[in-house]
Amino acid sequence: MAKLKTFAYMCIGFAMSLITSKMMNVEQSTIAIISLPFIGLLHEMLHFMVINAVKAQYKFVMKGLYIGFNVSVERIEDFIAIALAPQAISLFLAILYMFTYSSVLLALMLIHIAISLEDLHKSIKYARQVLY
Repeated sequence: MAKLKTFAYMCIGFAMSLITSKMMNVEQSTIAIISLPFIGLLHEMLHFMVINAVKAQYKFVMKGLYIGFNVSVERIEDFIAIALAPQAISLFLAILYMFTYSSVLLALMLIHIAISLEDLHKSIKYARQVLY
């Protein structure tokens, strides 16, 4: 089941990339591709900042396509905060897009959301446990 979920996430990511690439020229696509590692690094740094803020136990993992943190927390709310912290990037890119209508910003936002699907999925899963 885990491999199927990973495959589904990858398909969604590639689909979003394909859709957004249709809106951009070669120069814009190049800028977006070059920006992705920096966004990925910022994404993990935001996770790390919140991990330290809530004093969670963590291990940095690089396994296949998965690069990120495995965390142990005492409260589900802490996990949700850690998982959702990088969505500040998506929000920032969305706000910038509203002012500029830049296809590059839109593509970066959609790609960031696509690569964040695991975080979003787990946050919703655990939030449901807290609410019910």
